[in-house]
Amino acid sequence: MTIARVSAALAVSLLLVAFIGGPAAAHGAPTTPLSRSAGCQPQGQWVRSAACAAAIASSGKVDWDNIRVAGVNGRDKEKIPDGGLCSAGLSGFRGLDLPRADWQTTALPSGGQLTFSYRSTIPHPGTFRWYLTKDGYSPARPLRWADLDDKPFLTVANPPLKNGAYTMTGKLPAGRTGRHLIYTVWQTNPDTYYSCSDVVLTGGGAAGGGGAAGTSATPVGDAATGTSATPSAAGGVAGADPAGARVADPGTGPIRPVADTSRMLPFVFGTAALLALAAAALLFVLRRRRMT
Repeated sequence: MTIARVSAALAVSLLLVAFIGGPAAAHGAPTTPLSRSAGCQPQGQWVRSAACAAAIASSGKVDWDNIRVAGVNGRDKEKIPDGGLCSAGLSGFRGLDLPRADWQTTALPSGGQLTFSYRSTIPHPGTFRWYLTKDGYSPARPLRWADLDDKPFLTVANPPLKNGAYTMTGKLPAGRTGRHLIYTVWQTNPDTYYSCSDVVLTGGGAAGGGGAAGTSATPVGDAATGTSATPSAAGGVAGADPAGARVADPGTGPIRPVADTSRMLPFVFGTAALLALAAAALLFVLRRRRMT
């Protein structure tokens, strides 16, 4: 019985180690153009803005890289409700859905070819879909699926993760100017991630004024306040917030992914089963020896 108890204790200890010390899942969010969730995270460029303050007051601290829903499998319109697109319908992120005209924006050229950046941690196979709002969109109204184009302007499957970010080049629809929103869907298995990036579309041409394809977009602050920022080497933004203080941006700052225990469950239970079988085999051998 002593051996049995030791084996059981060993199994429990190893199970706890496997569960607590398991790796964090790969999460992410757009940093070019900067998304609401990335901009409002604790080290985000826009965390001190009025819109971010309202979002945090409504739903608490923003886990900027964790807006995900399991089991969607492409049925986005069925699973994510109108008015809840930026939060993916999750109550913990409902502040990101607030209809406000003062969400911080990024200036992009209408019809321009841009390099989009999606910050992440661990490589994950999946497909990115980038949508743009139709003419007549207003951030002062709840975002609906009907406000988005029926088809994405950019679809990219399984891009490589380099320097902590997925980067992909695409061309924005031409002929639209003014306030708009880019809605990003990253479909992996089993989760799908959702993000909202507020933008102002300007009169056309390639990004950054250089006219070259694949140039990174030039993020700026809120057009109403006149704040500005410049792209970082990683595709994120480092600049001044509306109060004038320098703050870190997720494009260059630390990533703090939320541990996803659901993805570790198969490993945990498999380990437990193997340990239980090993303990049973050990007991069987010991009993046979006693009998002989």
